[in-house]
Amino acid sequence: MHSRLEFSADIYSPVAVERAVAIFGDLAKFTVDHGDSAVSVAWSEPDPDVADVLADELANYALNETILLHRAPTSTTLR
Repeated sequence: MHSRLEFSADIYSPVAVERAVAIFGDLAKFTVDHGDSAVSVAWSEPDPDVADVLADELANYALNETILLHRAPTSTTLR
């Protein structure tokens, strides 16, 4: 079971990763670290009902948000 994911800046929008963490915020305690080439997301105390799928669902949500942002980019969405 994962408790940390690295989102490559080559693939994922940092804004999308932040949105994913905000949406999933009630399911665990999250910390986000923005590096030069990746956004790192770590979590602790996950809700036991979703602990086994949290990493996959968080990554899927972040990818979907990235796709949506790239389809309709603005000066504020791709930061």
